[in-house]
Amino acid sequence: DVPLLGLFVIYVLSFNNVRPDALERSFQLFELFVGSMIMYFLIVNNVRTERDLRRIHDAQLLCALSVFLVALWELNNPGKTLIPGWIHFQHTVGSEFNTRNVRVGATFYDFELLSEFSALTLLLAIFRWTRARGGNERGIYTAFILLNLFILFATVTRGAFIALGATMLLILLYVAF
Repeated sequence: DVPLLGLFVIYVLSFNNVRPDALERSFQLFELFVGSMIMYFLIVNNVRTERDLRRIHDAQLLCALSVFLVALWELNNPGKTLIPGWIHFQHTVGSEFNTRNVRVGATFYDFELLSEFSALTLLLAIFRWTRARGGNERGIYTAFILLNLFILFATVTRGAFIALGATMLLILLYVAF
């Protein structure tokens, strides 16, 4: 906890160098940083058993499923609004009657972030697929992995594929040796 406390203190002290016009954005980033620290402590202090870890993974996969379903909706309805005043996709506009050059970003509103999220989620889903105990469970994870891959392709982003390929290579090398 001491290194994290030190990081927090350094972050607070860094506000001394913030220009007044960037103060609002700096506070937003600080709020994100504090939220990340709180999430870290919640997970570390509450996950004690394999069952707890499985529940956390299930929650992550359910959240990912909701993001992927929104991405599917966005892919089929580019430029439309899902929930007025909250989730809108005006930035998702393709060409030729919105059927070509559509890149989805889902609730991230950014196709690069969605692709990175999809790549990380794919690793978790593959891990859970390998740990599945029954055929039904494997079938559900297989369907989720296929949906995840589809959304990864729908973002039309190379960077996530390169990072995912390098990560898979490292994992395979680790497992082999």
